[in-house]
Amino acid sequence: MSKIISHLKENWIKNVFETIVVVTDVFGAFLLNNWNEQNKLKKQAVEVPEELVDEFKINRVEVNKFIA
Repeated sequence: MSKIISHLKENWIKNVFETIVVVTDVFGAFLLNNWNEQNKLKKQAVEVPEELVDEFKINRVEVNKFIA
């Protein structure tokens, strides 16, 4: 245990730098994932109403055919 502690004391700058790099990378991965999910939701918010309008038009044509 004392060897580990002495090794950490000797290389504390390197250990701090590595910790900062790992934390930054994980944070960046979360940001990218969140950005990607937001883009998917925005795209879906546009596509769903368009699909509903298309389906409504098709249904209206079918109803008009049935009535005639």
